[in-house]
Amino acid sequence: MKDQNIDILINNAGFGMCGYFDSYPETTDTDMINVNITALCLLTKFFYKDFLKKGRLQFCMFPINYDVPEEGLKKGDNIIDVHIPRGDSLIKDVVDDSFDRAKEFFKKYFPQFKFDYYTCHSWMLDDTLYKFLDKESNIIRFKEMWQPRVKLKMDSILFFVFPGYGTRENLVNYNPTSSFAKKVKEYALAGGEFYNMLGVKKA
Repeated sequence: MKDQNIDILINNAGFGMCGYFDSYPETTDTDMINVNITALCLLTKFFYKDFLKKGRLQFCMFPINYDVPEEGLKKGDNIIDVHIPRGDSLIKDVVDDSFDRAKEFFKKYFPQFKFDYYTCHSWMLDDTLYKFLDKESNIIRFKEMWQPRVKLKMDSILFFVFPGYGTRENLVNYNPTSSFAKKVKEYALAGGEFYNMLGVKKA
């Protein structure tokens, strides 16, 4: 199944028994649990990330849980939330392809889910990144696709840029392997602040 493009999973297997609870053997109970519960959970977990992922990005239908007055969004309105998995570069053409594929997917399989905006909540949308990256970098280009709306002070960037060293205290022992990591480390150890930003993008 690794090379297959799977969009929909239907968990339709199941069985039950008639009679008194203690009238059939424990092996039947085990079989019933395995088919009705275990298989459903494991198969869903196995395919779930592939369902969300369309190209480079992951997309999830969601009711927004706060107001964004600039776009007229109210708590509970439908949005598609975008997640950036670890992995390949955020090349613009690849990112654009992800949005195109997601738009077609939701239109085909969830036409009843009407939405006008995508949202993304990430350290990659933090204005602080201008201190470390060229404006032509893929991360900055991705950041500038979004309108920044909600700003939360957080050190999430440290967790992703320095795996296993994701606190300011641990950074003292980290040897940066890129100019970006070096600049982030120096800024963090000097007491600089980082943020997670909520970005909004018209669908």
